[in-house]
Amino acid sequence: MLFNSRLSNKIDNEAVINYLLSGGTNNMVGNRSLESILSFGFINPNNLFRLGLNNMSVGFSSSVFVFSDVDYEETGIMTEYIHDPNPMRIEAPLVYIYNTHQLENFSMENLAPYNIKPNVLMASYILREHLNSLGIPTIVETADITEILRINNWAYRFSYQASRMLIKDAMEKNPTIEYLIDLHRDAVPHNISTAEINGINHARIMFVVGREHANYKENLRIATALNDLIVADNPTLSRGIMIKEGPGVNGIYNQDLSGNAILIELGGQFNTIEEVNNTMPILARVLFKHIRGEAL
Repeated sequence: MLFNSRLSNKIDNEAVINYLLSGGTNNMVGNRSLESILSFGFINPNNLFRLGLNNMSVGFSSSVFVFSDVDYEETGIMTEYIHDPNPMRIEAPLVYIYNTHQLENFSMENLAPYNIKPNVLMASYILREHLNSLGIPTIVETADITEILRINNWAYRFSYQASRMLIKDAMEKNPTIEYLIDLHRDAVPHNISTAEINGINHARIMFVVGREHANYKENLRIATALNDLIVADNPTLSRGIMIKEGPGVNGIYNQDLSGNAILIELGGQFNTIEEVNNTMPILARVLFKHIRGEAL
C-alpha cells in the first residue's frame, strides 16, 4: 500500500477541514505537510460510475435557466456523518446551512488511504467559517439526517421531510435566521462541474428552484441575484439556475418555508474537496454582497 499507516492515523476530517481553511501547504500534520502526505493517494475518481444530466438551457439576463423534469438518483460513495470540527455558539445567526442529502460525497482522490470521505456536510462547515469570518453570523445543522430517517423508518426519498423538521426547529429556536441554504453536490462529469479560474480548478455552482409553491418567485429572485453576482466576476463558475417542477420531482425542496431559501448544487461527485474549497471564498463573498448590499 502506498502510504505510511503511522502518519495516516494523524489525519482525520477535522485536520483536513482546518488545513483547507488555513489556505497554506505548510500546515503540518505529524512531521510532514498534509499536502505531502496526501500525495500518496491512489484512487482515480474517473474510474467510478457516474450519471450525466441532459437538460434544456435557456438564456435569461446573465443567468442560465435549466428546466428538468426528472430527479436523478444519487450516485457515488456512501460517506459517513462528519462531526463539527469547530463547535461554537453563534448569537443571532442570520444564515442557516443544512444538507438534505447530508452524505453526498465528493471525490476521495488523495484521501482514500486515510478513510476520509469528504461530503457536503464537510463543505457546509467550511462555508460557515468563511461567512462568520466576514461578519455574517452562520450556523450549520449538525443533526444526523440518516439517523432521523432510521428512527422514523423513512426511506431516502423522505430526506426533504426530515430536513423540513430540522429547518422548522432551527427557525423556532433562532428567530433571527433570514437565509436558508441547502447545500448539495450534483451527479455530473468532472468537466461539467469544474471551472478553471486563474489556472486553479474550482467546483462550479448551480442554483435549484422548485416551482410548485407560493414562494417560487421570491426564491427565483434571490437565486437570480446571487447567480448574477457570480457571473459578473467569474462567468465560468456558474452553471445557472435549474427550475424543477412536474412529475417525478420534488418541486418544493422546502423552499416554501422562506422567500430566502437557497438550494445550491456545489460541484459534483468527481470534484475534490480542495476544488470545492477553492470556490468557497467566492461563494461567501457573493452571499456577503447580497446580504449586506456592499462589496468587500
